[in-house]
Amino acid sequence: MPLTGGYRRTPVMRIGADIYCDSQCILREIDRRHVEPTFFPGGGFGLPWAISRWTDAILFDLVVRVALGSAPGDLPGEALEIARMAEPETKEKADPLDPQGLAPGMTVSVTPDGDGGDPEVGGIVRMVTRDTIAILRDDEQVGSVCVHFPRVGYRVSAI
Repeated sequence: MPLTGGYRRTPVMRIGADIYCDSQCILREIDRRHVEPTFFPGGGFGLPWAISRWTDAILFDLVVRVALGSAPGDLPGEALEIARMAEPETKEKADPLDPQGLAPGMTVSVTPDGDGGDPEVGGIVRMVTRDTIAILRDDEQVGSVCVHFPRVGYRVSAI
């Protein structure tokens, strides 16, 4: 899994060398890039995220198991080549109020909460906010990529 560093859940969105894991990150990034129309009319952020925690976890996992079984997904070579030719666009950003004290330059690992047997994805913190953490990682197949994860539903550990 050269783009994600071992993260094997879906959905995942790639924009150049920036990889967005989990629908929370994907929706936030699409909403940031395309402000109108918003996914959150009236500024109602809480309810959609609460519902997504249920649909992304219990419901989604069940549907994937039923629909796909254990079939591995291979990425088209074109996606790998695009990432290799691009540079991550994510700018360095810190959150001085981060409860874990995470900051750009720290080495961390990220893994989904739960008992799914997911491997840790390690890298260097590039950007941290209350909602998202983005880590830089290098892979021989795709070069330098920046992998984005939501903070809710994921464990971030300093290494």
